[in-house]
Amino acid sequence: MLDKITVLYIEDDIDILEEIAFFLEKKVSTLHVASNGEEGLSMFREFTPDIIITDIQMPKMNGLDMIAVIREENSEVPIIITSAFNESEKLLKAINLGVDAYLLKPINMAKLYKKVQKLMRPIILKTELEKSKTKLALMNQLKEKEKELLSYKERMEYAFIGSNDGLWDWNVITGEAYLSPRWKAIIGYKDSEIENNITSWETSVYPDDLILAKEELHRVFTHEKKLYKIEFRQIHKDGHLVWVLARGMVKFDKSGKPLRMIGTHIDITEKKEVQQKLEKLSVTDSLTKLYNRRYFNEILPKEINRTKRDKKNMAFLMLDVDFFKLYNDNYGHAMGDKTLISIAKVLIDFAKREGDYAFRLGGEEFGILFSSKTIEDAQHYAQNLIEAIEALNIVHEYSIVSRVVTFSAGLMLKKYDDDLSTDDIYKKADVALYEAKAFGRNQVRIKI
Repeated sequence: MLDKITVLYIEDDIDILEEIAFFLEKKVSTLHVASNGEEGLSMFREFTPDIIITDIQMPKMNGLDMIAVIREENSEVPIIITSAFNESEKLLKAINLGVDAYLLKPINMAKLYKKVQKLMRPIILKTELEKSKTKLALMNQLKEKEKELLSYKERMEYAFIGSNDGLWDWNVITGEAYLSPRWKAIIGYKDSEIENNITSWETSVYPDDLILAKEELHRVFTHEKKLYKIEFRQIHKDGHLVWVLARGMVKFDKSGKPLRMIGTHIDITEKKEVQQKLEKLSVTDSLTKLYNRRYFNEILPKEINRTKRDKKNMAFLMLDVDFFKLYNDNYGHAMGDKTLISIAKVLIDFAKREGDYAFRLGGEEFGILFSSKTIEDAQHYAQNLIEAIEALNIVHEYSIVSRVVTFSAGLMLKKYDDDLSTDDIYKKADVALYEAKAFGRNQVRIKI
């Protein structure tokens, strides 16, 4: 049925243009080709094609700008866009411009042919209707086809077919929302298991992240931002959390009030997990799996601010393995590493509370940040740790203070209203550690 239609095809890549043109010339009555948006707009005005197929990225005038002008002059001509990239923001803009379908490059000829067929069917039926004696029957058929093709939800489905994005279309006034099957599948649900309304979205978002998402919506609704874009977690049907990248665009009325919002969800869980692993590696000591010196320097200023905000005291304990050089020299570095790993496990066990951190600061030097109400409580905590290390009973025959591996420790307590810098805190603990070594080792010394 396409042998009676006129097609306008715009593409700046000569190889792709020739390949598609060769295919279309065999299927349609008339084919006009252009290599950029300006040329395409001129041909549209001259030849009034039945359907337009256009690339997005082109010189002189891109596809979206060309479509915007065409839609001002003709709101009904079907338009198919093609792109080598799955760019959600550009696709959302294309939807708002009234694009009817979208294809990723390299273009599958069979898919292109089917889309052209489906989009042209109502127009061809309308043409036949004018000639047909069965006007009423064809009119009813035409109306049904027009409803099917002009449905906003269906137009979105055409535009994103083949992508892995979850689509949503929200009527801000009524609260009704179209949530595509893919949108629901991202969080483990079948299409029939979630109602199409904004409440379904709200209940699916992790509570802490919902606050941030609504703040981002507010910024878009109040025209502070043009596009809605945020990463947040949704609750999967089986209970685990799924990271999504949400993008959206808002339609406003003449007074600037939001009417409708359309957008996509993309599952970025795998990307987030890789990112988190890389971040953890960058702040973790490879041998002991404790936090490293870099993370200590990063977290200490934040903890200082937290103590002020929460009005809670913070203790810092600096520890050093007694006579560790003699241990390495006599037992070997492999045994030394094994000992450091055993010590690290004890430190991890002592730093399990929220807000506690255990570090390998370098070589045989370790540190722990922890909350403590009083200096007495902090000293008791430190003494228990010293005893726990000694209780490992790691033989050290070359130590002067014990027959097993021991620790010397320097402790300082920062009260929440103390005006101490990161350097002050480190220096106080370091001085206390020096005193512990000077006064016989295997003990804790305090610097207030």
